[in-house]
This record gives sequence, structure tokens and C-alpha cells, in this order.
Amino acid sequence: MHLGQKDLSLKSARKILGKDKIIGISCHNTKQAKLAQRDGADYIGFGPIYKTPTKKQYKAIGIKKINLLKKTIKIPLFLIGGIDNPQLKILKALKINRIAVCSALYKTKNVSKKIKLLRSYLN
Repeated sequence: MHLGQKDLSLKSARKILGKDKIIGISCHNTKQAKLAQRDGADYIGFGPIYKTPTKKQYKAIGIKKINLLKKTIKIPLFLIGGIDNPQLKILKALKINRIAVCSALYKTKNVSKKIKLLRSYLN
């Protein structure tokens, strides 16, 4: 299950789903990420890193905070928001190997090919 900041609380989700289910939290700043980790999230979706049409309500965070976040957060961290081929080279240099993509897949005609290409940048 994946929860947004305005969704059901992690504590409530755990009560419903149990301790063996994977629950992630969307975070838009370091404070939210630290709280999600402290509260027992299994992973964090962090972003939007770049401007994206799927998260118009949020300002792009950029990559400057990623290294600090990687030192602080010990659970899996997935970057999200405006990530496509050109940005993957930058993220790979930062040793990022987990991403979540929506618009990159939405705007392509061949989803399978696009997924293979994105994976090739991360492996």
C-alpha cells in the first residue's frame, strides 16, 4: 500500500493490513521522510524531484537534498517526479537505483520498450 501525506495514517494502515504488509509513504521534504521512517514505513516515495504534470501542486525539490536524504533515510527510497531518460544519468551518478515514473510511461507509445530503457540506465 502506498499512502500520501493526506491519506490514512501509517499507524491506522498497519492496524488494518498487519505488520507483514509493505506500506510506503509519499514525502515532499526531509522532515516528512524522517517521520515516515520513524513511524515504520517500509519505503519512501520522495519528490517531485523535477517539475511534473502529475504533481502540479508541488514545487520541484531538485537533486541538491538527495545526498543528505540518503544519509538520513535507511529504508528504501524511491525518487519520483519528472524523471525520464536525461534525468536518469544525473540520478545514476548520485547512486540512485530506485525510481517511480508515471509521466515517462504515460507519454510513450511503447511502454514495454520504455521500461527496458529506463531499467538499463539504473542497472
